[in-house]
Amino acid sequence: MSTHTFRITVRGFFDALTEAQRSALLEEADVIGATERAVAATAAWLTDGGYGFKNLRPQAVDLAIVPLSKPQRRAAAGDG
Repeated sequence: MSTHTFRITVRGFFDALTEAQRSALLEEADVIGATERAVAATAAWLTDGGYGFKNLRPQAVDLAIVPLSKPQRRAAAGDG
């Protein structure tokens, strides 16, 4: 079993999605469980702090598929 590191960003909003649009977005979101937890955690933190908020939208990136920078490649190769 491999371990993946995810960066999850929550911002913006969707508005007036049709059921077909919503279904298509959910099908494409392969880390939907993590994004739902991130939105819930963000909403809870904002609510607990008394901050007003609306229209939270998650975005997730699987860092395993993001290319490494030159310093990261050196470190991974043991050269740095």
